[in-house]
Amino acid sequence: MENSAQSKLIVLPGVHASRLGNERDIYIYLPAGYDDDPSVRYPVLYMHVGQHVFEPSKPSGESWGMHRVADRLLAEGLIRPIIIVAVEHKYEDGTSEYFHDLCAYPIRCVGELYEHFLIEELKPIVDRAFRTLPDAEHTALMGSSAAGIATYNIGLRRPDVFGMLGILSPFFVQVDPGTLEETPQYRLYPYNDGQKIWMDIGGAEGFFMPSHVRSVAENMQQAGWKQGEELYYYLDMEAAHSEWDWSRRAHMPLLHFFGEAADVSVLALEGDGIVGVDGPVVVVNAVAALHNGIRFSLLRADYQTDNPDVLGISPDGRLLPRKPGTATIVCRYGGHEASRMYTVVERLSETVVVELEIRVPDTTPEDAEIYATFGVPKLGKGLYGGTVSLPRGLTFDFLITRGYDKEEVDRDFGRMPYRRLVTDEDKRVVYTVHNWIDLRPVTGREEEIRMTQPSRVETIANFRSEIMRNERDIFVYLPPGYGQEADRTYPVLYVHDGQNVFHEAFNGQSWNLHRVCDRLIAEGRIEKLIVVAVSNMGLERNSEFAHQGSFAEELDYPCRGEFYERFLTEEVKPYIDRTYRTKHESRHTALMGSSRGGLATYHIGFRRSDVFGKLAMVSPYFAQYNEETMTHLPIVQTFDGKGPFQLWIDAGGMEGMTVRVDHVRHMVEHFLKLGYRSGDDLVFCYEPMAEHNEAAWEQRVYAPLVFFFGDKGSPVSAELTGDPIAGIEGAEAWVYPLVSYESGLVSVDLDASFRVTPEGAAAVDPTGLIRAVKTGDCEIAYSGHGLNALTIIRIVPELSEKVEVELEVVVPDDTSATARVYAGAELEKSGPRSYRRRLFLPRNTGFAFHVSEHSGLREAGPEGADVPKRRFVADSNKTLHYEVQSWMLSQSI
Repeated sequence: MENSAQSKLIVLPGVHASRLGNERDIYIYLPAGYDDDPSVRYPVLYMHVGQHVFEPSKPSGESWGMHRVADRLLAEGLIRPIIIVAVEHKYEDGTSEYFHDLCAYPIRCVGELYEHFLIEELKPIVDRAFRTLPDAEHTALMGSSAAGIATYNIGLRRPDVFGMLGILSPFFVQVDPGTLEETPQYRLYPYNDGQKIWMDIGGAEGFFMPSHVRSVAENMQQAGWKQGEELYYYLDMEAAHSEWDWSRRAHMPLLHFFGEAADVSVLALEGDGIVGVDGPVVVVNAVAALHNGIRFSLLRADYQTDNPDVLGISPDGRLLPRKPGTATIVCRYGGHEASRMYTVVERLSETVVVELEIRVPDTTPEDAEIYATFGVPKLGKGLYGGTVSLPRGLTFDFLITRGYDKEEVDRDFGRMPYRRLVTDEDKRVVYTVHNWIDLRPVTGREEEIRMTQPSRVETIANFRSEIMRNERDIFVYLPPGYGQEADRTYPVLYVHDGQNVFHEAFNGQSWNLHRVCDRLIAEGRIEKLIVVAVSNMGLERNSEFAHQGSFAEELDYPCRGEFYERFLTEEVKPYIDRTYRTKHESRHTALMGSSRGGLATYHIGFRRSDVFGKLAMVSPYFAQYNEETMTHLPIVQTFDGKGPFQLWIDAGGMEGMTVRVDHVRHMVEHFLKLGYRSGDDLVFCYEPMAEHNEAAWEQRVYAPLVFFFGDKGSPVSAELTGDPIAGIEGAEAWVYPLVSYESGLVSVDLDASFRVTPEGAAAVDPTGLIRAVKTGDCEIAYSGHGLNALTIIRIVPELSEKVEVELEVVVPDDTSATARVYAGAELEKSGPRSYRRRLFLPRNTGFAFHVSEHSGLREAGPEGADVPKRRFVADSNKTLHYEVQSWMLSQSI
């Protein structure tokens, strides 16, 4: 079986720009199947800053990942196949080649020379070398930030060449942080008939302000571009100014350029919910979501207000406050309706005062300039700060830097999450920088890795299975130096749900396993390995991950796990072993999956231990959950003998009813009875606060990698956690001795020694099961591996197996009358704005969730701000009351 149809990346090195007097590399994406039919020609997307388009070239590791975006859209049939041409940016020239004439900075603007290079030199090379559709109708240009300005100017000057323009986070206006003076860096152009425009901005880009970009989009609409047909403008309220954020929405311009039109599916009102009679202008961000995945902000719509004496609104969404009070705005567009309540106050200041203090590490050079999106003056050794006036209503998502590619990192030199500053009121903020990314001490091992080729992820598109009678994508991670070590072979890790392993899942999260592997390899904590991520088939996932058993008749889907098992062992693995330099033996071959993928890993691994010698069962779904009845049906076979060489199994304490810790514990008990030894060939990991999602699995996936492909080291510390109350009768209670190893791996000691004080109050099994005898408080002391830990529990006469939890949720006035509301489970409508449900939950089940609505909305705070997840543990009978302040569109795509 051959699968030659896969996308590929190639490089055209050192392409000369005659008028610029420099050379640059050009990176080319060719779609799956490009080599199959020489008669087919393809549309082309040109992109600036090409070194960030496909793979990271920045120390932060950020990239657009456009090959993955295009592969996914193409595999899902949402766009036609395209070629992507990524043009390297020459940093020694700054951003001068991206500006034609209007620039607030004292630089030499050579944008016309760069335009000449693209159109007169590079495009002819591409059209000759590849099978392109060279006309403007099939040629797009896209860029962000200063490259967004370049796209705007080049594309609108030369519509005869570029018929589609993707203008992301464009640097249209320069704002002086000291004076707040605004300098436009763009000019207006006349309408170009049929030219498609995508223009967007993030709500957390600071001085890259939505008002600037919206103003240009409104001018384009007035010039003749038709909203929702030729022109899409989108304000992504949560997005910052980074490659990561652009990658999350890059699919939308591609859908606009190369996909089919679609109807509106959801409408929502976002943005500030408070406006002052005397204050800054507030514009409603009315977002329409289309069935094909595009979201865009309405530049004009049909608006109505229920209290015009308090608040009016213009067709372009500008709020017209008249006196203090409240009013509900209703928006209608595309056959859909959305509403939201707004509060009018007497006055909101145009600006707020922010007092800023930044403490930097001792490694910071004495002459360093510090930026927190704007320059921050030095106050003394290790201290920067000052007071600034900023426009009200801005959000800054940023990292503190010393300049380009010199951003802050955490204590362990790992990537920092973005800091967020919201200018909603006067405030004082204090930041501490722990380390700088470019000032990390380099070890000999890291120097070795640095001198090798970087890792890469290849896509085997549309891999055909004769057993399953379908096709799916397979993604293959090749470690650093793979192409330079021709005689070396590598162990292999196979992972289910492959589309989530290196790329974002439907919820916007990913395992980011390539980054985890890169880090562990660079630190010398694991050997180099190949990772094969096998995509699931969407609606067929439940069937493919379920093996036959006595439970099969009670399921509402067929069990096809045996076929999926054969697909992996008879088609995928032989292909991988032929194509890549692998170690074929089972002791060098691991299988990993989460949730239902953990169930599949268990069955396949124990049935075929001759193929897979290492199993990682992450949050395994051992029981089918019925949400309506809130009951579980076990869906596992049991095996009588030991199987693979090594087992990893884990669970989180906040996984709700999807994965119950007691189900996982009982399987761990079964493994021990089969002869597996705790900490030797079996590791059980329990994370009390971990949820059931890719973000949680990303946080702990390093541990099974270290267990399988590294050295966990010696135990260094222990902590005793678990259930705080145990009953003499009733529900089981457990303690968990969490042992930390030198490698950072944390596991539960399942062969532990415990001492209970007072003596005779309880006994504790080596696995941590508490057998309570006498009521009262008692101390449990753990000892093992030369380590000790203590905890206090209370013993009561009886603990019920289940507890009663009453949930009540109050929703905003603008919630649809037919809304279905979820808060860990679906609730029942009990009033015009209230939803309730009484749940009988297994004791100590933990939940983490956003209140959500079935049409794709989830709860938000005032003015549509993001809010943390709600959490509760069913440890006693309780009543929980939640109030949703507003709705926002879910960020998943």
